[in-house]
Amino acid sequence: MKKLMNKELSLQYSAKGKKQKKYFSKLSVYKTVLEAVKVNFLDATDLEITCCIGVSLATAGDRNGGRQLRAETPNQDE
Repeated sequence: MKKLMNKELSLQYSAKGKKQKKYFSKLSVYKTVLEAVKVNFLDATDLEITCCIGVSLATAGDRNGGRQLRAETPNQDE
């Protein structure tokens, strides 16, 4: 997914449109990704692939230094 979408685009989507984000599963590229994954992972189910897509999109904020930046930012709860 990192090669398919940059961080900024990934942050706008979730697998199922949660947290008021756009539905990645409604895009035509979603079906293309499912089929491409199944070429290399014959036993992979749509649900397993969708879960992996969801994790990739959910952790997009950590890419390109995002995790380090968040770690360096003082926590407001302390």
